[in-house]
Amino acid sequence: MLLTPINNILEKQSFLLGKKLTVADIAVGSYIYYAEKLLDMDYQDYPNLVKYMDVLTEMPSFIETLGKRFQERSQ
Repeated sequence: MLLTPINNILEKQSFLLGKKLTVADIAVGSYIYYAEKLLDMDYQDYPNLVKYMDVLTEMPSFIETLGKRFQERSQ
């Protein structure tokens, strides 16, 4: 699966391209988030990806955009 290489990258560094958040993290992270929510994906086999998504989804900007969309759907 394509998540194995991402998980391996995140084993060595905090974000996809290194130590800092970049547009690559926003793009890839949003797809991963949507897949989890809309396709009921389970990422437990990818622990580094799970930690990465925990970091992304706790960011205020993430909560105000993608996070808010799914809160509205569940209400």
